[in-house]
Amino acid sequence: MKIKHHIILSIILIVVIITFGFTYKSGSGNKAIVTWSERPLVWDDFELVRFMEEDYVATIYSYIACPKLITDKNSRVYAYMNPNLSERLRNEYDGYNVLVHEQYHFNITEYCARLLRKEIVAKGLGGLSYKTMESLHKKYAKKLDSLQDVYDSITDHNANTDLQRYWELQIDDWLRETAYYENEDILSYYDFTKNRTQFYRHIYFTHTNKVLTSYPVGEKDIKFGETYEVSYRNLDEKVIKFYKNGKLVNGGYFKTAITRVLKNKDDVFEVHYLNPDESYNQDLETSLNRTYVNEAKDRTVHYFNHKGERISRNLVYETKWKYNSDEQSYISTYLNEHGKIISNDEGIYHEKRILDEEERTVVFVNFDGKKKLKNDKDFIAKRELEFDENHKKTKYRLYDENGDFAFHLGDYHLAYDYDERGNTIRVTSLDENGNKTYDDNGASIYEYTYDLYDREIQIKRFNKEHEPIVANDDYFQKVYEYDSLGKITFEASYYPGKVLKGIVSSGNTTSMPTGIPFRMKTILP
Repeated sequence: MKIKHHIILSIILIVVIITFGFTYKSGSGNKAIVTWSERPLVWDDFELVRFMEEDYVATIYSYIACPKLITDKNSRVYAYMNPNLSERLRNEYDGYNVLVHEQYHFNITEYCARLLRKEIVAKGLGGLSYKTMESLHKKYAKKLDSLQDVYDSITDHNANTDLQRYWELQIDDWLRETAYYENEDILSYYDFTKNRTQFYRHIYFTHTNKVLTSYPVGEKDIKFGETYEVSYRNLDEKVIKFYKNGKLVNGGYFKTAITRVLKNKDDVFEVHYLNPDESYNQDLETSLNRTYVNEAKDRTVHYFNHKGERISRNLVYETKWKYNSDEQSYISTYLNEHGKIISNDEGIYHEKRILDEEERTVVFVNFDGKKKLKNDKDFIAKRELEFDENHKKTKYRLYDENGDFAFHLGDYHLAYDYDERGNTIRVTSLDENGNKTYDDNGASIYEYTYDLYDREIQIKRFNKEHEPIVANDDYFQKVYEYDSLGKITFEASYYPGKVLKGIVSSGNTTSMPTGIPFRMKTILP
């Protein structure tokens, strides 16, 4: 028995798409269209028929609805299936997983809809025209039809059960990798409208008390993942609030819910660390830092508890930073309560910080009491960073107290790439010359995928040629699923080729023999 994508309707619809853009038909029945969602298809979504051509048992009519131009009244781009044009033969052959095969045709449609949304969002409100939209229509109509045909061809319309399960996992990967573009409403994406906002996915706090922001989002986006609200009560006071899935909680960059950065008239900076109720956060080592800046830009930092009392931080009662204008750097000296020079809790007497033009710290150097390189507790004496325009590090180099790369670490030279929300999607291990190398785990490249809540849902490892590998911990890919509270409910490890190593689900571990694809089900003879 076979099933097929609706080839004749596909050809007809392509002609319609090229002429008019994506659309849908109601067919001769009276069932409402079904938009793609987390709800799986059921057989009631199909018309029951007594006969189908050749030996097919089901067909699905699924495509993408998209307006000719994005407007306030018409801004949805969505995948749908038309029940009136989708059919199933009586005695639906559940044993052959027919409905699952049809569901993944629908999932491919949703994947292409997400790619279309992504490109529309990238164009932006000012970058669209009827001609541009028509071009995008044609592009994704062609891609959709091609993927559907390849899916049916390789799986032999679900007859090849091993390849069918492989493609289910591949399509699942695609949906995970495009999770950010699941929302149907193009106007909901900040990157499309770029309206004024005070909400950001990421911030950077400079050594000179400047707040740098990146990855702006709309207010509605604070319910997804981590977000910072940055407001200015006046020119000399900034308030940063940290939200986790829409809730004001302690955490984030400052490890607290509310951070107040004040600048007094006499060039004194104060940073207050507060709980959601605006009381001082006593869980932190200090609740208030005060920095005094003189005319030479030297800085002196004092530390306070929630009662406003002077305290020590990391054994240090006072930190003095001497400014060097020639290289835009600061070097610290640590003092105890009696004004005596001491080391901090890692045995470091002085730290040097070199700033770039944005006042971001691009070099950290540790010294002993004689101003010689000194390892910290991680046996690192020097750190060098490079940043992108979003204040995210793109390169990270580590050195020991001999001035050599910290070869004792599995990773001493790393490169980073980020997604649309500022999440790390790729980390590459590099050698001292900047060429790809391998870490202690036997991998060169790590790739990460996240859901809308910034939770890691997939990790893959590759060699220097970006080929899948089984690293030293004996898997290539790991997948996670979460419940509404963020608790992991499913965890699975895979070898290359979508071959399951094992499952951890609700606290139970299940192992399967090497070579059996995940999602294998009983196949009728």
